Amino acid sequence: MNTAAATLTVENGQPGEASAVRFERHFSGRAERVIKCFPQRAANLDELCSLSARCFPDADAIAGGCQRLSYRALDARVTQSALGLRKLGLSRGDRLAFALGNRVEFVEMLLGCARIGVIAVPLNIRMRRREIVHVLNDSGAAAIVFESGLLDQIPNVDEAPNCRARVVCEGAAASARSYASVFSGHDAAGFAPSPYGEEDVAAIVYTSGTTGKPKGAAVTQLGLIHSAMSFELCAGLVRGDRSIVAVPASHITGMAAVIYPILRVGGCLVMMSEFRAEAFVELAVRERCSYAFLVPAMINLMMLKVDVARYDLSALRVVAFGGAPMPHGTTKAIGTALPALRLLQAYGATETTAAVTAAFAPADTTLPRVRSIGRVLPCADIKIMDDTGQEASAGASGELWIGGPSVIPFYWGGPDVGADSLVAGYWRSGDIGWIDAEGYVYIRDRKKDVINRAGFKIYSTEVEAVLMSHPHIDFAAVVGRPDPVLGEKSYAFLVGNSSADLQLIREHCAAQLSDYKIPDAFVFLEGEDLPRNAAGKVLKDELRERLLAD
Repeated sequence: MNTAAATLTVENGQPGEASAVRFERHFSGRAERVIKCFPQRAANLDELCSLSARCFPDADAIAGGCQRLSYRALDARVTQSALGLRKLGLSRGDRLAFALGNRVEFVEMLLGCARIGVIAVPLNIRMRRREIVHVLNDSGAAAIVFESGLLDQIPNVDEAPNCRARVVCEGAAASARSYASVFSGHDAAGFAPSPYGEEDVAAIVYTSGTTGKPKGAAVTQLGLIHSAMSFELCAGLVRGDRSIVAVPASHITGMAAVIYPILRVGGCLVMMSEFRAEAFVELAVRERCSYAFLVPAMINLMMLKVDVARYDLSALRVVAFGGAPMPHGTTKAIGTALPALRLLQAYGATETTAAVTAAFAPADTTLPRVRSIGRVLPCADIKIMDDTGQEASAGASGELWIGGPSVIPFYWGGPDVGADSLVAGYWRSGDIGWIDAEGYVYIRDRKKDVINRAGFKIYSTEVEAVLMSHPHIDFAAVVGRPDPVLGEKSYAFLVGNSSADLQLIREHCAAQLSDYKIPDAFVFLEGEDLPRNAAGKVLKDELRERLLAD
């Protein structure tokens, strides 16, 4: 048997070894499982957030742009959002899609859904029409709220017939109602919330699969509540902490690692619409922020472009990071420039509702465990499994199977969707790793063919399908190449008409893909096919080696 990973919590701001948990039976039917849970927890997400409004009504809850709301004011606006959703005809179990960036309205929609049991379907504002059509139809969203700048990307009724209502945030659109007309001005007297239970789906968060077709991860109340509590513990969050929301709020990390944990402790969310290194540092200083979650590419840019030692960042206590490895040089640079700052590495996925392991990055980057992704969080469970479905021997590598209350019970769309990824209450991560004798978890390789660009996952098959729909491209293979700032960049190897205009090919991709999915470079293979094995499978390792040799 392999070594069980030790649990992690925080006592007085320092990592500890114990946390009160108990085993509980949850979910019925195919998703039934017995899992470790925190016994003292909110009954649902609305209770988790409204408790802070009752305890700290006059404290800052959210700051974004020119808006600054207390918990009392935010709570009132959440009720207005819930009443507006009812005005649109939505009720418990219905789905609301919203394509909103890091702004106050995103939080209002998220919490408004929780107040009346509507399932949130957050969309990244970088998504394009083709991607949004799939999400709306797959989720069966009854309405969509979107920023006015995205009007050209919002599907019409013929493309998404179940989406009967459209609401535009700021600006105006002939085909949509205004945000203010729907979500303000309601008589709240006698309003009664109708939140869902903790096993119910709170949000459907879409994540691409290896087939390239995005799947909707059914994120539950139970999962988000446990993720919020886990981040509170491992980051040592306390009453009044202030956090910049710099990662996309629509990403599971934005919700589970920043928004809900900060609201749970009565802290303040500082919304940042677009990450820019110097602007981030200036905002952190101005708002006296104490916590942030960033992807390594953001931290790399900050250290490369900003002389952080010139700024008063004394309030910034913890910066958590995940989504990609942190270069050791960056860790050393931060330790020199900001010696009081603690870096918290976290590992997880959409299917695990954010982190399942975490650890403070060691100051000594020569230690073997500097390569670790941390130790298992209190209620999470990680097994190292071999290809036969048996637990690997101690210290041996295998696939990480992840269980616990934060792991999704299913993908949206029926029992056949993603069935091979969810086994007996565990999610098969596709990552190959091992656990050492001290309980530290390591990732050795990725089983899935995923490119990780600045924390955004690019599934090559999706991009390849779009490329091969271009008339001048016969075959395409997309692979990643290491990059010191972004982690990886994507390269597209193409077979076809090599005289084709690469700018037109780029525009073809831009019309159908989020901007970060567009290959960073295109390489036409003159007079040759893609390298393949005897079965015709493309040998991507050879393409990666070719890139590294250049």
